[in-house]
Amino acid sequence: MSGYVPLNERRHRAHAKLLAAVGSGNRVLDVGCSSGYLAQPLAEHDNTIVGLELDSDAAREAEAYCERVLVGDVETMELRLEPGSFAAVLPGDGAWGAPGWMAIATADKVHF
Repeated sequence: MSGYVPLNERRHRAHAKLLAAVGSGNRVLDVGCSSGYLAQPLAEHDNTIVGLELDSDAAREAEAYCERVLVGDVETMELRLEPGSFAAVLPGDGAWGAPGWMAIATADKVHF
């Protein structure tokens, strides 16, 4: 893996909590998916992940774990995502602070 964020599975840390909250067998939108460090364990639990990532190099790595990865700026790109098509939206490291990210929250659950 390149110099991207590593998965932190320590029990009370955010990544572990997100993995537990999502569970298994869900369709997940991973906003700011980076290299797929969170998508990998999600996929291992039979989740289907669609990633959004600004960095094209990181997006290429994430493709190994995601059904598809959309590359671009979540604030300006046109997203053709059907409302309600995701069980969970995960605003990844950094993406949660973007002013307009909630516009893509087309899920039954949004996890922080």
